[in-house]
Amino acid sequence: MKSIRRFAQIQVLLLSLLSSTVVPMAVHADEVQGRFTLTSETHWGSAVLPPGEYVYSFATRSALPVLLLRSVNGNSAAFIAATGETDTKDRMPGLIKIESRGGVQFITELHVNDSGLVFHYKIPATVELAAKSPEPSLTASVGKK
Repeated sequence: MKSIRRFAQIQVLLLSLLSSTVVPMAVHADEVQGRFTLTSETHWGSAVLPPGEYVYSFATRSALPVLLLRSVNGNSAAFIAATGETDTKDRMPGLIKIESRGGVQFITELHVNDSGLVFHYKIPATVELAAKSPEPSLTASVGKK
């Protein structure tokens, strides 16, 4: 009986410790919001974005910065996780870096607010392999039979 009571006390202690550390971090997280327009189909992580206007938001101080992306017309939405983050001295808030690989456009960086924080996004490996492989060539020969 004492072991069950002790176990319950430990659970209450851990729960109170967890709530006192996690909840304040979520409350004090900085919310970043932005808006941009794409003129052609673009990939961002695993999401394929048709041309149009988009809004995004996320908390910068969370352990895993996941971006919530929505089209302004409400037709599409996606959650996109950053693969890394760095600091830069360049202060370019809202800058989105787009790279083209094999004729396909990918968003690879998002510069957040004016603190110099940059989130990085990976191009899927299947696209990397396709971009590196040579284009197939067709050859034909005409001969007399």
